[in-house]
Amino acid sequence: MRILFLLQPGTNSRSIFLGLIRGAQAAGHTPLVMDLTPIFQAMAAHPTQRPQIATQAAQSLRQLVQQHRPDLSIAMWANGLTSFAGVQIDGHLLSVFDALKLPHLCWWLDGPQWASGGCLHNLFHTPAIRSPYLSHLTNSRSTAAEMTQILGFGRTLARPYGIDEAVFHPVPNAAPKYDLIASCGPGDPLPSDLALRELDNDNPDTPALRAHAATAVREKLIALCPTTPNALHPDVWHAFADALIASQLASRTTPVLDRVRALAPTHADAARAALANPSLYARLSMTLRDIEAWERAFTISWLSRRFRVATFGGFAREAWHSRATHLGELAFEDMPKAYAQGAAALNVMRWQDDEGLNIKPFEITASGTPCLCAARPGLEACFTPGTELITFEGPRNAAERLRQLLDNPHQRIAIAAAGQARTLRDHTWKTRVAQIL
Repeated sequence: MRILFLLQPGTNSRSIFLGLIRGAQAAGHTPLVMDLTPIFQAMAAHPTQRPQIATQAAQSLRQLVQQHRPDLSIAMWANGLTSFAGVQIDGHLLSVFDALKLPHLCWWLDGPQWASGGCLHNLFHTPAIRSPYLSHLTNSRSTAAEMTQILGFGRTLARPYGIDEAVFHPVPNAAPKYDLIASCGPGDPLPSDLALRELDNDNPDTPALRAHAATAVREKLIALCPTTPNALHPDVWHAFADALIASQLASRTTPVLDRVRALAPTHADAARAALANPSLYARLSMTLRDIEAWERAFTISWLSRRFRVATFGGFAREAWHSRATHLGELAFEDMPKAYAQGAAALNVMRWQDDEGLNIKPFEITASGTPCLCAARPGLEACFTPGTELITFEGPRNAAERLRQLLDNPHQRIAIAAAGQARTLRDHTWKTRVAQIL
C-alpha cells in the first residue's frame, strides 16, 4: 500500500512517528511523507491568517494526493484535521479527506480529551470526527469506548504501542551503574506536605496519599457542576462527585465510564448530565483521575532514598526531594544508553486512562533492560508478568521486587532477555502496522 504520513514537528512524538514510518516500510509498504512543520510555523507566526494558511495547505495536500495516489493517510492526534481547511458537504463541515475520498487515520498518542492541552473538545460529536473516511487509533480499550460511546468518534481501534528496533536495542558491553533508571516527563504535580513526610516512611501510607489528593480533586469536580443548560441543584452534583471519588478510591482499575453508568440508578440526573455532554464527561474523567497524579513522582523519589536511582527527562526533583542522579534531558535516540545504565528500569503511568500501557515498557524491554512496571489492566495482553517483566503494587512492593532482581542476577538477565524477545516478536512497528491496517 502507498501510505501518506503527515509528519508533525516536535521531539519525542516526531521520533515515535518516524519509527512508525520505518515500520511501514519494513512491512513492505510505500511511505510518502508530507512534513507539517512549515504549516505549524506559519500558523504560529501569523495566527490571524490561520484560515488562509489552512486553505493553502489543503491545496498542497490535494496536489500531492492527485500526483501520488496514496491508499490512505495517517497523522498524529487531530493534526490532519486542523492543518488543512475543511469542506462543506451536505451542510456539514467535514475534513479535507472527505473531499479527497482518502481514508485517514488519526493516531491519538494522547487521548483526545488530553491532546493539545484539552483544546480539541470542540471537535467532540461533530461530523468531522465520525466521518466514514476517518478512523481513530488509541492504545487503550477503555479510552476507545469513551471516544465512540461518549465523545462521538467514529471507528476507533485500540492497539498497543510499538517500537523501532533500530533505535531501541541493547548497548554492547554496557554495565549497570545504577540500581534503577526512571524516565520522567511533564504532568507530575508538586508534592503535598503529607507526600514529603511519607518519603521517609518505609511503608508509605498510599491510601492516605490518595485520600489527600481526593480532597483537592473534590473541589475541582464541584466546580464542574452544570449551570446551563439543564442546570443541576448543587447538592445533587455534590453527592454525585462524592460517589465518583469513592468509586475511584475503591476501584480505580474499573473504567470511569462503567462507574458513571453504575451510579445512574442512584444519581440519575447527574449521571445523565455527565454522559450527555462530551466535554463535561471528558473534564470530569480527567479531573477524577488526578487522584492518582502524585504516584509517579512519589514512587521515584521514595525509591531514590533506598536505592541508587537515576532519572532523565523533565522532573521537579528538587520539589520532590529526590535523591536520584539526574541525567538531564536526553535525545530520543539516546534513551537506550540511559536504560543500559540501570539494573532495571521503572515505569509508573500517570493514570490518564484506566487500561493499557504507555510506550515506555516497550522501549525499556527492547533496550534489553528488565522493566519494573506498576500493574494495571491490559498489561497481561502485552507481557507475561514475572517472566517478561516485573509488576508491582505500590512503592514498598516495588522496592521488594527490585531487591529480588538485584539479589538474583541470573533472574534479572533472564527477564531482560525474555522481555526483549517478546517485544521484538510482537511489539515492533512493523508488526503493529500490519495489525492496524
